Amino acid sequence: METKTTRFFALALVLAAVVSCRAPDGTARGAVEEFLDAHYVNIDLQASRLLVSGLALRKIDDEIALVEGLEPVAQSAKPRIGYRLMQTREGDGEVTYLYELTIAPSGSEPFGKEVIVTARSEHGQWKVSNYSEADKTQE
Repeated sequence: METKTTRFFALALVLAAVVSCRAPDGTARGAVEEFLDAHYVNIDLQASRLLVSGLALRKIDDEIALVEGLEPVAQSAKPRIGYRLMQTREGDGEVTYLYELTIAPSGSEPFGKEVIVTARSEHGQWKVSNYSEADKTQE
């Protein structure tokens, strides 16, 4: 019994640490990381759609149309995905971030992607206005 309790508290501490690593809500980075979680980690296009505008909205709508009528991916079949911020560039009313994603499909070797995400402040709220991805270049 004590082992289960210890494991529960250890898991709770790990989850708290992971959640605390995310950027604060209400910031450009917070909005971008919420998008990364919805779009890449959770593979939830409908949730992603609520976080975007402009060209990013058109891209999400195109992806939704592509998978319309298909069965959703079972949670156990989804890859494990992590990301880390590599670069930030601030511009006039927008911020662009470069993230490195590590994708670990079940039963396959992990691989990397580079994702560029731009956020704009619209009516006092940050939204993802564009994103693109490419295979990670070898170093």
